Amino acid sequence: MRRSRSAVAALALVATIVGPSTAHAPRAAAATVPAFGVTTHVMWGDYTEAERMRMLDELQAAGVRWVRIGLYWSQLEPAPGARARWVIERADRMVDAARDRGMRVLVGLGSTPGWAGSAGAMGPPDDPATYASIAGWAAGHFAGRVDAWGIYNQPNTHGWDPAVYAELLRRAYPAIKAGDPEALVVGGNVGTNDDEWIAGLYAAGAKGSFDVLATHAYQGPRDLPPEAPDIGVRWRISHVGAVRDVMLANEDEATPIWFTEFGWSSHPNDGTEEPWRRGVSLSEQADYAVRAYLYVAEHFPYVTAMFWYNDRDKALGDIQEDHYGLVERDLSPKPVYRALRRFFTSEGDVAGGGVELLGNGGFEAGLVGWTPRRARLSLTARAYEGAAAGLLHPSSRRSRLLTSPVALGEGSRRLVLTAVARGRREHVAGALQVVESRDGTVIGRATRRFSAGSHEWCDVPLITYRTSGEGGASVRVLLRVRGADPHRVVLDDVALVAI
Repeated sequence: MRRSRSAVAALALVATIVGPSTAHAPRAAAATVPAFGVTTHVMWGDYTEAERMRMLDELQAAGVRWVRIGLYWSQLEPAPGARARWVIERADRMVDAARDRGMRVLVGLGSTPGWAGSAGAMGPPDDPATYASIAGWAAGHFAGRVDAWGIYNQPNTHGWDPAVYAELLRRAYPAIKAGDPEALVVGGNVGTNDDEWIAGLYAAGAKGSFDVLATHAYQGPRDLPPEAPDIGVRWRISHVGAVRDVMLANEDEATPIWFTEFGWSSHPNDGTEEPWRRGVSLSEQADYAVRAYLYVAEHFPYVTAMFWYNDRDKALGDIQEDHYGLVERDLSPKPVYRALRRFFTSEGDVAGGGVELLGNGGFEAGLVGWTPRRARLSLTARAYEGAAAGLLHPSSRRSRLLTSPVALGEGSRRLVLTAVARGRREHVAGALQVVESRDGTVIGRATRRFSAGSHEWCDVPLITYRTSGEGGASVRVLLRVRGADPHRVVLDDVALVAI
């Protein structure tokens, strides 16, 4: 399958190119971006073992620092005191594989077995001591391998009284610490930033029975951008401030907040959707993902980890639920994967913000700003509606294409150039350059060569360049391709960022 990507995949290095977040990028450079986490379903039966390992490889390559893995109590302990060997063996493999790849592990332990509760799998156990028992056993079994334990999933949306959940925390916390004193206990995991339910949790005496308070910070309507202002409703990222107010009112400022789920589903809308079932485009999904990290870093520094939901598109037959993934069903990367990978793995302070100088690298607004030199540039359709890439048509063995010059102010600045490329019909070789000039004379340049296979996108190696700082200078991006017709190269996601 062709690897779709959008201009945002590279431009998402900064917030200044994406509309409402423009005001947030400069200060984000000094803020600490929350740790990059991902909820992964590698424990599910619809993965082959090879797919599980490849999925973890992809997450590692993207710079993921935490993975959140679900462990179903109902499967682990199908009868009182029993232990399902297949569950333990699969969980052992997944936890160890994640750690081997340098990722920390959060395990969400939930799903009440029928023998332990009368309120269904998502409801509380009849006796919290039964949960404490399995939680303590699991913490001991995975001691030193699982870094954090999440206690159930969205209890507020499944009818739990906060007092019932508080009692469960009080029982589970010492049991987990007895099994692994170093493991964190992640409480809450509430659907949305439900400050009222969390206030009830504190009122019931839960303080001190969790090391991290977690929420699932989805937007409502679901297609809102991350910076949508708080209007007093719990389904906004910005409403996490109200959650923090509850914590401060209960003198719990030392406890961090994690978003153990957040994300946007990439699917078209027909106008009849309920607000909570609205999708976004692939480019918006990529755009919003990076903007969310920058927005939270600037405004909510007590949120120290954010887990994208989820790793791979599902096949449940639900258009909303099926398209949150970073990758498609066949594990080919979506634009959101590319955007987050570039953001979290770029050199130095690139992920901290800057100013994008080109503004047309994704070609979605036409071909403004590109000047042919022994070559012609046209648009070629992307793999999803409404997007395009730049297709270079060489007219000689040394064809070139230039952007229009971008004026530079005084003072030296660090420039970072990113792009992706592929061959149109066959393998091609080329080079990208950042060229600085003054009065028509080149005063500096930086070059990276690339080799692109046919129909296979590759990342052009990152180019960094320090400008001279002299007044009157300008900078251009130059693309060179060697080879005669019918060689073609398709270029996209070109971003020149000034730090």
